[in-house]
Amino acid sequence: ALRFNGTGAASYIELNTNSTPRLTIDSTGNVGIGTTAPDAMMTVNNNAAIQAPGASYDGTALHVTGANAAKTRVLIDSFGTNLGGRMTLRAARGTAASPTALQQYDVMGSYGVGGYGASAYGAPTSQILFQAGENWTNSAQGTYMSMYTTNNGSTTNTERMRIESNGNVGIGTTTPAYLLDVQMANASPKIAVTNTDSSSAQYPGVNAVNYMGAAAAGYPTFTVSNYRGTGGVPAV
Repeated sequence: ALRFNGTGAASYIELNTNSTPRLTIDSTGNVGIGTTAPDAMMTVNNNAAIQAPGASYDGTALHVTGANAAKTRVLIDSFGTNLGGRMTLRAARGTAASPTALQQYDVMGSYGVGGYGASAYGAPTSQILFQAGENWTNSAQGTYMSMYTTNNGSTTNTERMRIESNGNVGIGTTTPAYLLDVQMANASPKIAVTNTDSSSAQYPGVNAVNYMGAAAAGYPTFTVSNYRGTGGVPAV
């Protein structure tokens, strides 16, 4: 049954089956499936209760709530060769009617996870962030991505790894100068390579290989340096 209720600001539309509301369009235009009180432009609810997005999740357009003690999944099927399901995030400056080019460091999108603390949901504490690596044109559209986590005992997420537009990977640095650039402020920074198979005679290690033409010059290097104060003798 289709019901039209109220007038003016209090009006809403309700679609019922088996005497139960299944879809509601409230007076603001929000659509609820499984709820008569949608808290976003589209709210899909499979629970007796629902938690509002809250200030940490402002701008929520689609809110999905699953059943208690059950997985909540969004499934995308696709069919054909090399046509897997996809999620694409787009961004622009300006407005929908008049978009303008992204500028360097603009956030293009992110995937984040958050959870419930002692009394409320907090902001996302782990996320993957995608940003513009330069001022965009139709022929220059560089990007970089960063991964964030939060220390135990804290609510502030910290960038842990960055992949720059040129492919350089930084761990502990936001300006990686090498293909892999690892920096730590810790007193004992380490990179460990361990063989856990005690039944074999394997030898873990780090291998540096350089391939070059007959006329080229160069050699692979793997350097371990240790300094005291402002100078000293490197030690392995």
